Formats: sequence, structure tokens, C-alpha cells
Amino acid sequence: MKRFLFLLSLLLSVILLPADARECTRDSFFPDAGNCGYDVSDYRLDMTWEAEGDLWEVAEDITFTAEWDVDELHFDFTDRYEIFRLTIDGAAAEFELKDRDLTVRYDFAHDTEYHLYAKFRGKLDYGFLFDPDGASREENGGFCMLNEPVNARRYYICNDHPKDKASYHYSFTVPAAFTPAGVGRLLEIIEADGTVTVPEGEFSRAAGPQGTEGTVTFTYEAAEPMAPYLFAVCAYPFDLQQKTLADGIVELDFVDSTIGEDYEYAWELADRQAEIIRLFESYLGPYPYRDAGAIVAPTRLGAALEAQTRPVYDRSALAGYIFAHELFHQWFGDLISVEDWSDVWIKEGAASYAEDLWRLGSEGREEYESGLIDQYERIAVCDAAVTDAKGSRNTCAEGFAGPGEITNDVHEMYGRSTYAGGALVYYSLHYKLGDEVFRQAMRLLLDRYAYGTVSEEKFIETFSEAAGEDLTDYIRPWLYYVEGHVPDLPGLETYEEAVAK
Repeated sequence: MKRFLFLLSLLLSVILLPADARECTRDSFFPDAGNCGYDVSDYRLDMTWEAEGDLWEVAEDITFTAEWDVDELHFDFTDRYEIFRLTIDGAAAEFELKDRDLTVRYDFAHDTEYHLYAKFRGKLDYGFLFDPDGASREENGGFCMLNEPVNARRYYICNDHPKDKASYHYSFTVPAAFTPAGVGRLLEIIEADGTVTVPEGEFSRAAGPQGTEGTVTFTYEAAEPMAPYLFAVCAYPFDLQQKTLADGIVELDFVDSTIGEDYEYAWELADRQAEIIRLFESYLGPYPYRDAGAIVAPTRLGAALEAQTRPVYDRSALAGYIFAHELFHQWFGDLISVEDWSDVWIKEGAASYAEDLWRLGSEGREEYESGLIDQYERIAVCDAAVTDAKGSRNTCAEGFAGPGEITNDVHEMYGRSTYAGGALVYYSLHYKLGDEVFRQAMRLLLDRYAYGTVSEEKFIETFSEAAGEDLTDYIRPWLYYVEGHVPDLPGLETYEEAVAK
């Protein structure tokens, strides 16, 4: 009888719940990040970083709509902070925080909007990018919140997956010797002496001198929907400059004032962003946001990161092609994101091919083709026996994975196959379809999935539609290498020629 009642109860629960309540697809690479049952529309964050003790204090208000009738929802959040207040619509709610999972218990109703308010504080739970247990912060230096792929939960309560995008309204308070850089539109500055500035039009501000007393607060708005991994703030002694471009885009740039000989070059690259954007608009259509710019800081990242509207560049990542890479991400990666992290090649391959398109536009066809051949040969002749110092396999064509076959080992996710191999997918399509149809296909993908996500299946379907033929059998060999062999690089080099070199 007990078994019968249990099965009857289970059957009734399935029948009574809406159909979407029975569907919860987890990310194949990070099944513990991202949750089902609700949709976030806005994050409001008041964040304070105290250099003394490296303390992080946040007051957060999340606006979300429940998609199920349930009595608990799960949010992504570190268990290293103390939550000393949590309410739903102003009423105290029961919660449990364990293993980076915040369970909030409340009577949530389908299709109803709620506000989750929380205050929490603790020593920063940050580390090197992709390494939750490492340490990226220079002693006595500033820091950057860098969230890709699933690190946003180490700084604030969120639904940490690209499938749930939201607007952001936030303030960032730091010691007055630092400048609180962030993404989106800078709305207001409150200086240590209480002076309030609304930065409009042409505007600049120098970093405060070391030893300056008090705090400074910058307030921002990022109105266009953004995935949690694309949200970033940094606290370093930045100089900043703001200007309005011809098309109304507000460009706001931050450059660390202490980086020495790299300082002037960083500003030179910042001044080229409008030129890079114009080139990519010819391929992709209008720049998708009302704000742009760069954050240049000594992050120890050794690379750059595509934060939405304002990428973050380590001082070691200052080059025109890297700026091109990150700006292309504003369309591929930000406007459209990956539906599953196993499809990371879609965004990283696109941005890597953008480096070649930038060379084509700025240096000519010879440099464009040379760059492509170099990427192709790096894939084609990779030694299958080589592993890195940590024992992770190098992802190369010779006996290893194509861009569609990588694992969630971060050295594979952000390795040669994803970047160079992904770029070759785009080049091969550009070559086959011709320039006009290729641009149409790229724009169709962006228009169809703007502020949403794209999978391998959607990618192939969209390019096939633009081409007027099924491209599955053409694209898949570039994603899944047959017997360790990449296809010939059309118009430039065969596999045998590459290996012979």
C-alpha cells in the first residue's frame, strides 16, 4: 500500500506541475552551476571592498520570476561568507548554505515576481581564474572580480550560467587610493570628501595618491541583459578617460597608473577601439551595447577576459589583435552566449578568427593568410605525447580532440583546439560561403539568438539556412577530427603539406 501511495503521489505531482517544471537540463561541464525554476531579470548590488583584511561586504537585491510552484529554490553562492540577513519580498526566509549551494525555502508561485534581499560579509573568496582555491591577488595590491566560467558565485548570489541573463545596477566602494572600475554606464562618483560627480561627455579622473584616507564609490548601470560570468569589477589605481563616439557609444577606459612603460601603449590601444568596432560592425551589424571601453590592470591573469562592454586586459595582454579578440566577443560570447560550456568553441573560435579578420583589415591579405596557416599548422602537427606540467593533455588534432570533443579540463576548454581549431571552423565557412553569405549567416545567428544562447546544433542549422544547403557534413569534420586528421585548409594548405613542414 505504501508503495502504491508513493507512486500515486509522484504521478499526481508530475501531472499538476507545468510541463516546464519537469525539465531541468544541467550544463554538461558544470552541472553544479546554474539552476532551474526561476528567471533573474535584475541584480542590484552594493559592494564594498576593504583592503585592510581583504574584506568583502555586499547588500544584494535580486529580482526574479518563479517558473514553478515550489517551496524552495537554489542559487549559486560560496559558503565562505556569513549571510546575516535574507528576505523574500521583505519577509524573513529560511535558507541553508552548503557546498556553494544556497537553498532558499519559501512558497514560490508560478509566474510570480519576487525580490530576494541579502546582506553578507567575509574575507574575499577569490583565487586565480578557473582555480577557486588559488590566489590571484598581489599582496597589498588591488583585485579584479573575474568570473568566467563559473566564478560569479564566489562574489555574489546568482544563477551562474549564461542561460540566465539579467541587467545589473550596482555600486562599488573601495579605499580612496584605488579606483572602482566596472562594466556598463558610469552614473555617479562619490569622492572621499563627499563631492558628487556625474561624469557626462568628455571626462577624465586621475587615480588617488597612495595613503589617501576614506573611500570612493562609483555607481554603474548595465541595462542590457548580461550573463553572470561577464560581470566584472576591478579596484586598482586607475586613471580613467571617458568620451562619446560618433555613433553615440560612450567609451570609458581605465588604465592602471602604475604599470610603467606599458602605460602609454595601453592608451594607444584604447584609442583604436572605435576603429576595431567599425570593422566588426561591417561583418556583424551594429555594436550591441551603448557602452564600450577597456580595463587594463596587473591582474596576474596573463591574458584578457571578455567582460561585457568593458573587457579586462592584463598588462601582458596588450596587443591590437587581443583587443580585436575581446571586442568581437561583445557580439559572440556576450550578445549570444554558449548554451552549454562544451560549446565554448563557438565564442572562442569566433573571437580567434576575428584576430585574422583584424589582420586582414589592418595589415592586408598576406598577414591574414599567414595567421591562418600558422593556426592550422599548430593544430595539424601537434605531438600527441605532450602533456603540460600538471599532467593535462594538450588538445591537438594528432590523436586528440577537435573543438567539439573537449572535456571540462580547463586546459582543454581554453586550449589550442578551442581557439585555433574553433577559428578554422569559421574560416572554412567563410571560404565556402563567400564573403556576402558568410556575413549574412553571422548576422542571422546574432539576430535570432540575441541576449540568448547558441548550441552546436543551432549554429549548424543557422549557417545551413543562410547557405541554402545542409552544412552538417561540412562543419562536423572541423569539430570532430577523423583519426586525428583535420580537413585540408581550403585555399591555403593541405594536411599533408602542413605535416611535411
